[in-house]
Amino acid sequence: MAGDEALVMTSLVLIMAIFLRRRRTLFRRMRLMALQTRRMRRNAVMLSIQQQNNINHRKRKTMWVYPRPQFWFEQLVVNHYQDHLWREHFRVSRDTFEYICGLVGPQLIRQNTILCQAITVEKRVAVALWRLATGNSYRTVGLTFGIGQSTAMNVKDEFCSALIRRANDFIKFPKTEAETRQAMQEFLNISRFPQVVGALDGSHIPIKVPKDDPNENVNRKSFHSIVLQAVADANGKFLHVSTGYAGSIHNARMLRMSALVTAIENGGILHSPTCRIGGTEVKPLLVADPAYKLTT
Repeated sequence: MAGDEALVMTSLVLIMAIFLRRRRTLFRRMRLMALQTRRMRRNAVMLSIQQQNNINHRKRKTMWVYPRPQFWFEQLVVNHYQDHLWREHFRVSRDTFEYICGLVGPQLIRQNTILCQAITVEKRVAVALWRLATGNSYRTVGLTFGIGQSTAMNVKDEFCSALIRRANDFIKFPKTEAETRQAMQEFLNISRFPQVVGALDGSHIPIKVPKDDPNENVNRKSFHSIVLQAVADANGKFLHVSTGYAGSIHNARMLRMSALVTAIENGGILHSPTCRIGGTEVKPLLVADPAYKLTT
């Protein structure tokens, strides 16, 4: 009996020891979980406070459009006593300015919104002509007309795109015999040189140094450019324009690469009327400087 009691007591002691150990382990886990929960709550509160501070410190828009109270152009439009300023500022007369507005107006007109008033067609044309005539920076143009810098750039680009769409209505080479004869007569009136339709030459347009093949655009005057080739009639009106060639290309090579030579070789232009000079039938001609090869 004594041995059984000792066995029972030993078993009870072992059971109590196991229970206490498991209890301590359970309490330790519970304290660890509570600690982790408090840390998570604290981190969440700190993150919320930080986000709120960021929102409070974030720069907010104070207005939709900054006020720029330059209204000199609006006064120029309504004041007909200052018509002499149009050519000085925009390189065109007031009548030509109004003609251009009517020409590109359908492409440039914009609707007013509840946020702001649209820029008028006249002001859009004025901004573009000012930029093209003076070469001033967009920042300066914007301050001059009371608009933003990016707005000035977009207005100029839209104006140029509208003009390009109408380019073929104005830049066109005489094709019929009557048109060619009239062009030659106008040249004859100012130069006494027969059979001349137009004068051909090239012009270098300075550009920023390109990233790809920069040496390709260095011209004989040692600056980076693209070349524009043009033919003008006796009145200075463009008859043909070709551009985009690298500045290092010679004028004669540029002529061979242009669509002008193709049109001449195909008989589309400069084929009639002919004139007998010194016993030789001479077709309509283009005059140019010695950079171009003499051909008939």
